[in-house]
Amino acid sequence: MANYVINQEHLKQAVSEQIISQRQADQLWSLLRRQEQVTPKLSTGHVLYYLGGLLAIGSITVFVGSSLDLLMGWPLFCIGVVAFAGSYLLANHFQQRNLLIPAGIFAAICLSLTPLIVFSLQAAVHLLPNDFKAYQKFYRLVDGIWLPLELISLLVGGLLFNKFRFGFILFPFAILLWFTSMDAYQFATHQTLSTNGGALFSLLFGLAEILLILRWDWSATDSRAQKLFWLYFAAALNFWGGLTTLWANLHLDAIYVIINVILLFGSVFLQRRIFALCGGVGIFAFISSLVANSPAFPFVLVLLGLLLIYLARIWSKFEVRIVSRYQEFIPLRFQNIK
Repeated sequence: MANYVINQEHLKQAVSEQIISQRQADQLWSLLRRQEQVTPKLSTGHVLYYLGGLLAIGSITVFVGSSLDLLMGWPLFCIGVVAFAGSYLLANHFQQRNLLIPAGIFAAICLSLTPLIVFSLQAAVHLLPNDFKAYQKFYRLVDGIWLPLELISLLVGGLLFNKFRFGFILFPFAILLWFTSMDAYQFATHQTLSTNGGALFSLLFGLAEILLILRWDWSATDSRAQKLFWLYFAAALNFWGGLTTLWANLHLDAIYVIINVILLFGSVFLQRRIFALCGGVGIFAFISSLVANSPAFPFVLVLLGLLLIYLARIWSKFEVRIVSRYQEFIPLRFQNIK
């Protein structure tokens, strides 16, 4: 796909040649600036935004320490409600000023606080057994007792996304949906998943997520496709994490390599770098497992790097021809390749 960068000089030239008016140029520049804010990219500002958001979310989820158990019940419930209200007000504040990335991050923090608030309320009114009154267990134990908490949190997540319409909210939402599916399985079957069973469940759940997201993505516009980024991210991690765990435990070398190659090349047509990342890391992990302790290891990596450079050169020559030939099978947003 050909990408063109438009800056203010281009717009000034269009105005001077009377292609568009100054008002239209200003409106177009405002639109481009808003789109730039929400398009996932590796700019310094975006990286810092998301790193800060992930650190904040991690601190109130998987990294919550046992010291907070001393506040469990009404004290932690009140703290959670105040934090939720503050995050929501900040999200709304940033949204009104068209600062969409911080708005979405604070909305995602609201969603991440919801399980803690519901858990604290359940503990305060004695709806949880004593064995489940440590919040860390929510992230470590698979059990159907968490289902009410998760369903309420998913409902709040849906409302937050409907309000703010920012893709990052879907990342904790997708992780929460994964938790819910495992707890629902345990509740329905009364069986505890083994390591390999959990990995297989994660793989299948991630695959189902990917297929469903692909169905949405196939006819998506660019703006809608950008919102799917974090859903793809969570689904790919679920799928690839389960696959890698099964490979490590069961030594499914051929299947592992084939799937990672499919992920690597599939990322080209789908324009989803997370698949390229997973596929590339998977192939590297497999090669490392074969020759990591061999003196030939550095030479193998050099040859692999040269091969990839050669393949990239070949692809650049035939990319337009290949994509044009199979255009009807490619998402609409990828069909304007020049």
